[in-house]
Amino acid sequence: MPTNRLVVKEQIATYAQILFDAAFNAGGQDGVLEVRDQATKVVSAIRENAELRSVLADSAYTPEQRASVIKGVFADANPALVEVLGVMAERCETALLSRMWDVYEGLIASKLKVCVVSVTTAVALDDRLREVIKRKAESELGMSVVLDERIDESVLGGIVMSANGERIDASVQTKVENVREALKRA
Repeated sequence: MPTNRLVVKEQIATYAQILFDAAFNAGGQDGVLEVRDQATKVVSAIRENAELRSVLADSAYTPEQRASVIKGVFADANPALVEVLGVMAERCETALLSRMWDVYEGLIASKLKVCVVSVTTAVALDDRLREVIKRKAESELGMSVVLDERIDESVLGGIVMSANGERIDASVQTKVENVREALKRA
């Protein structure tokens, strides 16, 4: 029997809300943002590890075994995050993790009035540039901004930013590629 999409949507919203509330109650905004950072790594780890993904979705394992795998692999993560992941694993619902993550991000914006802006550069930002980026993003987004800074040497120069599903790529590499494509068409 097919699963009702509205029921699944409600399950995802429930997981996200429980995780948000637990993180907020344990550490306020900082707790919510800490869980966000950890959840980013968890989603990537599960996405990139086919064996882990397979075990978590395999009904041949008992619910307890799947939850135990989560608790073992992510033992150092926030307890609330591990608990929610454990329940999802018990129910063979870890495939919903990416969608739950999107809802969690929405809760950060709607409840905390904060937008997390991912900023990727080739070198670490200095305080002045960090403040300029933050002020500009707050002006554009109309809410408080928290920068999620990443260093990626492949960027070569410039900056890549993303927030709310939007991406701004002002890296040197992208500019060179755009020029190359323009020259090919000319």
